[in-house]
Amino acid sequence: MNKRILTICLALALCLSLIPAAAFAEAPLYTYQEIKTGIKATNISMMDNGFGSFRTANEFDMLVSKGVISPTGNVFLTRTPGENDQLENASDASKHYAGTGSIIIDLLPFYDGPAETVTGQDFDFNLYGTDGKLITTAKRIIASYEKMSAEDIVCSMTAYFGRDGYLTVFANLGGIDVYAYIIDPQTQKVVLKQWCYEDTPRAGGESWGVATVNDGLIAYHHSNHIVTDAGFDEQVFLAAGWMDINGNHKVSIDTEKYNNWWNFASGLAMVYSPTGFYGYVDKTGKEVVPCIYSEASMFKDGYAYVADDAGHVGYIDTTGKTVIPFDYEYAFGYGDGLFTVGHAGQYDNYYGMVDVNNNVVVPTQGYTDISVAKDGIAYAIKDGEIVILKFAEAAPADPNDVATIFKDVKDTDWFKPYVQVAYDNNIVGGKKDKAGDAIYDPNGKLTHGEIMVMVANLHAAQKDESVPRVSGGHWASSYRDYCKAEGIIDARFDEGLDAPVTRAEMAYYFANALSDSSYKETKDITFTDMPENGYDAYILKLAKADMVTGYEDKVNGGFTFRPGNNVTRAEAAVFIKSLLDAMSAGTVSSR
Repeated sequence: MNKRILTICLALALCLSLIPAAAFAEAPLYTYQEIKTGIKATNISMMDNGFGSFRTANEFDMLVSKGVISPTGNVFLTRTPGENDQLENASDASKHYAGTGSIIIDLLPFYDGPAETVTGQDFDFNLYGTDGKLITTAKRIIASYEKMSAEDIVCSMTAYFGRDGYLTVFANLGGIDVYAYIIDPQTQKVVLKQWCYEDTPRAGGESWGVATVNDGLIAYHHSNHIVTDAGFDEQVFLAAGWMDINGNHKVSIDTEKYNNWWNFASGLAMVYSPTGFYGYVDKTGKEVVPCIYSEASMFKDGYAYVADDAGHVGYIDTTGKTVIPFDYEYAFGYGDGLFTVGHAGQYDNYYGMVDVNNNVVVPTQGYTDISVAKDGIAYAIKDGEIVILKFAEAAPADPNDVATIFKDVKDTDWFKPYVQVAYDNNIVGGKKDKAGDAIYDPNGKLTHGEIMVMVANLHAAQKDESVPRVSGGHWASSYRDYCKAEGIIDARFDEGLDAPVTRAEMAYYFANALSDSSYKETKDITFTDMPENGYDAYILKLAKADMVTGYEDKVNGGFTFRPGNNVTRAEAAVFIKSLLDAMSAGTVSSR
């Protein structure tokens, strides 16, 4: 850059960079691609092995059919519930398919015939490979463990699948004792058998309640049931908390302080207080996140979604710090650096995803269901069909890109290239809006005070001197007084420093700012709307030096200059680029 252009850059920078640009805004950390599958569904969830469990429901939200979809869009294990199958709410993912490694488990049990047992019905749970082929069933695994016929085993209709990949099934062996069997689906073996209760009225007897394995621990309670004088069944806890996979007690829970407790995840377990709020305890039983949330979820990879007392949903980390603000009505969980969130619509709820900075990655528009992300994908429902969302890390944002720096500048804005050039040359800066975000304010009007700074410093640089600064008064008064003393301007704008500059007045300033030798006529041009107030000579001086052009007059022919128009900050950037181009034999001109 030659000395003359640099001088102009420095002068212009003093005007438009009066308020420095704030740190550039953060861009979303991920991008995504939507892949249509053509598969009809109303609900979808992500299984632990990356396959999707989808469901279709009727108008009453009852299950019509369900199936599994692979990350590549292949569909299998589609079926409709039988007459005696357990009919669960279609949106209850815990009652459909679950997956771990190379195994897929059908958690909506198959009715196994009209067996006459104390439970009245007999169910089983099928284990499939990821090719859709049946491998075995829960009954067969239990029968192998008990060394007895599967026909003598009666399973209840409820089973649990934990994040450690274990399946908990409840069954009796043709008698009255009900046991919890914790099964490793990968090896098809029982790893823990725990007596639960006699399948008779519980009053007056002991019972165990067992969940499944998370973080190597199993939530449980051992209690006695007594009949009070009033005839009510009262539960008295004998032991409660969490045991390990071998059935050994590890962590106690204060049953006077908490009414309920759940499995561990990320080292914390969700608890429920008598006040009706949720919190979290660590593996010593200490409450580390207070019970202040009206809704809560188990942690996953260090994050949990919770709701405040007004029902607004956000995410916290394991310290209880808010990571995603409480700006949403719904949330489903966290995975792969993405948080699922949702908003309530007039007729449907809509879901999307944000990154850890709460930047929108998937807009909450059009998606009526969405899963968590895993292994670079998520499943969603759009227009009644399954779509696969494929994610990629976004390219690092260019800290010098004005579309990144300024909230109100987009790549598609017509003025963006001009602002970029002006910014790259340290000519323009930004402002801050009410929220504290950096903006360029492209439609803001350029003032006389700002342009006086430009011309004063430009003129002073030519004389190798600086503008004398005098404290007090208007912030631009020193530049105004200098311009007047040097004969650049007269007193016509003394009282209008904050008033907007017109295009004619802009020409007046810049035509007087440099010596005549700095302006070299390169073209002959006239305008059909030249002002009759003495500004015409200044306009033509700049126009003939190709520092400004005009607007095509499609009605009368020729060009107009529109001298009375105010100069916006966007137009100022265009003029700056035009000035730089003209002085360096460029080709882009302003309008």
